[in-house]
Order: sequence, then C-alpha cells, then structure tokens
Amino acid sequence: MSSGTLHHTEKNYFKYFTTQTWRIDETYQWDVKDNYYFQGLARKHFEQNPKLQQTIGWESGDFDPLK
Repeated sequence: MSSGTLHHTEKNYFKYFTTQTWRIDETYQWDVKDNYYFQGLARKHFEQNPKLQQTIGWESGDFDPLK
C-alpha cells in the first residue's frame, strides 16, 4: 500500500465507520486490551505467505495496523 493510499484511507475512515459505546454488562467490568482490537493471524498463514507480519501485541507480533 502506498503512503498516498494510506493517507486517503485515514482521511476517509469516519465516512464508513463510527465509534459507539454500549453498556453490555452492569455487573462486571469488561476491559479489552489494546492488542485485542485486531485479531492475530494463525501460524499457517505465515507458512503460506512469509511476507505477512503478526499483529503487534500477539506472540512474535511486530506489525502495527494503526501506522
């Protein structure tokens, strides 16, 4: 992905997505770690495509999907 495409994606993000907060449980506190917002990939995908990078926060992860 070229840097121009990435800039375009960031610029138009809120055209397609919105941020909303819901109370899903009044009894228990539900905390989600930052790295859980992006799913890690299964090992088989890295074996099939060595150019893939694991998402940061998961085992051996060094790819930051927000950059």
